[in-house]
Amino acid sequence: MMFRVWGRQALFAVPHLRADAYSYEVMPPSAMKGILRSLYGKPEIEWEIGAIEVLNPIIFDTTKVRNVNKKATVDDERTLSTITALVGVDYVVHARFTTNPHRAQRSVSQYAAEVHKRLAAQGQEFRTPCFGRREYPVSWKVLGSRDEAPPALPITKDLGTMLFDQLALDMKDHWEPVFARFQLENGVMHVPHALYDRHRAHIMRTRHERAEDARSTREGGAA
Repeated sequence: MMFRVWGRQALFAVPHLRADAYSYEVMPPSAMKGILRSLYGKPEIEWEIGAIEVLNPIIFDTTKVRNVNKKATVDDERTLSTITALVGVDYVVHARFTTNPHRAQRSVSQYAAEVHKRLAAQGQEFRTPCFGRREYPVSWKVLGSRDEAPPALPITKDLGTMLFDQLALDMKDHWEPVFARFQLENGVMHVPHALYDRHRAHIMRTRHERAEDARSTREGGAA
């Protein structure tokens, strides 16, 4: 499937920069996966990103924000932090999904029909997606063909190491980040299929386990 996602601002925060939030130059696969889960997030399927095309120039904007800090006075400089976000983002994303063998009750074609009906035909979403922060909402559209969006910009550069995905280690929200090096070639960032081949089994198993744990918690609370 092809998606066009765009918005006024975006913050794809580099995770190891703790003091202030600084965005990657291009949306990483992990961020787009989160957006797709917001659109259609059933644990019976797992989204995988094939490529991300950059349609707008890469422009940053830096702002100061005041954080809530009960231990500091109102005017204390320690309550201020810096956000360096992207401005005017616009992407075409090539994505696919596979069924989770631990949970899927239907065939890939049956899920594909449901996904197309909900997203392409009806424009429904599970919850409102955002570009890193709730105040940066995502506008989105399923594309019937590549001709429905402008071409990618002719930008070629090394994007460095970016967050590919986060692997769940247990049911206590302990995660292991997986990083990979990415290139932007004529405006297109390709995500190697081998990355998913390497981690798919773990992702699907832990997704199933976490869904079962959440179900057990809900049923226990209801009882």
